[in-house]
Formats: sequence, structure tokens, C-alpha cells
Amino acid sequence: MTSIELSDIEERIARDASKFELRPLLELILSLGYDREDVLFESRNDGRSSGPVRAVEFRRQPMRSVLICVSFGLWGDNSLLPSYVQHIAERSSDPNRLYDFIRYFDHYLIENLIGHLHPEWGGTYRSWQGVLRSFFTMANPASPSTLHWVAQLYFPELQVSVQRRSVRASSNQHTVRTGQSRLDGEGILGRTYIAAIPGLELVLTADEEEDLSGRQWSDIVLERLRDQLLPLLGPFTLPLVVRLVVLAHASWAKVDEPGAAIDEQGYLGYDRLRGPGAVRHATIMYRGITGVHVGEHARTAGVDVSL
Repeated sequence: MTSIELSDIEERIARDASKFELRPLLELILSLGYDREDVLFESRNDGRSSGPVRAVEFRRQPMRSVLICVSFGLWGDNSLLPSYVQHIAERSSDPNRLYDFIRYFDHYLIENLIGHLHPEWGGTYRSWQGVLRSFFTMANPASPSTLHWVAQLYFPELQVSVQRRSVRASSNQHTVRTGQSRLDGEGILGRTYIAAIPGLELVLTADEEEDLSGRQWSDIVLERLRDQLLPLLGPFTLPLVVRLVVLAHASWAKVDEPGAAIDEQGYLGYDRLRGPGAVRHATIMYRGITGVHVGEHARTAGVDVSL
């Protein structure tokens, strides 16, 4: 097989194989369209690399597959096989027969070891995601400490604080309906009513309005909430308020008043919050019960200046 048959990324992986850690390498190979059954493992003791990965070979014949050579296993460093096994193989007329026989067990031993070290790779559990959900349920995501830990994982760039707080929630369960509701004082007139229920408040604090790439933190927080954190908390119906606090602002919208001095010009936005002290403002990114309804977010909730 020539290098022309490999894609550019496959050539780079094969060339720099010894620089990879095992788990990122496996994830990268799977992202190229290979299945788990296409990945073969083999141990080598050639001393060319101090890491776990010795080499990676992409094969097209007799089938499309990937051979990952590692430093541990039956033929690797600190092998459990006695040295005379290799001596017998070298002195035999056809040493490849014994090598192939041992490579069969070598592959499954290495694969089982990787499955235990990295259970997300599969094989150890029937459903790794199910195991994670079970562990997460036992951690009690409704507690401030667990929510703080989870939020710090999804927002490592921001300061995170969590506290218990009453959350405003709307309900239509007690709405008066003709022919269905009793006149016992439990019903209400109108579609919904607002009540305060015990919940949690998650405060994310950013030093500036934008991250290092120039994206607004409000857009980043909304995206991560919608795609990652809220789906994770959805099964637990947790009353939650998420606020984004920005400590410094890059610019102000200025009101041009004809004839007024420069220092007397007005400002749009947070003019009433400007002063000699440190100015903070918080935007409500989410308010609601996870998994029940979407709740409010920054697009509709506006600005909360209660801090």
C-alpha cells in the first residue's frame, strides 16, 4: 500500500502516531468513518516511543482496517510471556504461525484493558450513557454543590456560583373551567397564575462582554444551555434561574443632544447604572423548570438590574 491511497489526515496520524494519547487517537479514528470492529490492536516492544502508542497502520487489504501498535500487551514492555516463547518462535521454521496465534489473544486482551480504562469506548457496559445518567441521579443534581460542579464543567471560562432561591413559576392547573371546577376557593380566574417555588439560582460571571474569539458571552451561554446543560437537567424537573453577570463593558451607546456639552451627553442602555463604583449588570438567560417548559431567556426576559 502506498501513501497515495491514504487521506491527508491518515498520513498525518501514521506519521505522528507516537505523539498521540490512546483515547484521543481512538476518537479521531472513529470520526474518520471507521467502526470499532475495524480497529485492531497489537503490542510491540521496539523502544521507539515512550508513550502508549508505538505506531498506527491504515490498511486497505484484505479489508479496510486500522492497526494500532501499543507498548503494553503480550509482546509489549514488561510482557508476562516467558522469554523462551519468543526463542521458540524465532527458531521455528514458520515463526509467523506462532506470532499470529498470540496476536489473536493479544488483541482481545488489549481491547478489554482499554474498555476498562475508558468505559465510554464500549464493551464494559451495555449502555455507558445509561450508567452516567444513573450516577448523575445519585449525585442529586438538585443540590447546590452538584449543580455548581456540573456548571463548572460546561462553563470553565466563567466564575460560577449557585444558591437556593425562590423561582417564579406559572401554572394553569387551578384555572376555573365551566362545568369542571368546584367553587371551593381553590380555582383562579384567568389562564395562569404566578407562584414562587423553591429552586436554585445559577450565576455565571464574565469579566468582559466577549470571549477571546470575539463572541458575545450571552450567545455562548445560551448555546451551551440549550444544547448541553438543560437537556442534562431535563429529566429532574428542577426550578432554575440562570443569570449572566458582566463586570466590564467595552462601549456605550451615546445620545447626541444638539448644543449640549460633551460631559452632559446622555447614554443609552445602562446610563442609570453608571457611577464611580464598579458597575455590574445581570441578564436572565433562563428562568423556568427544566424539562417542563422552555422558560424565559435573554431574548425575551430583558435585563435584570437587581444586583
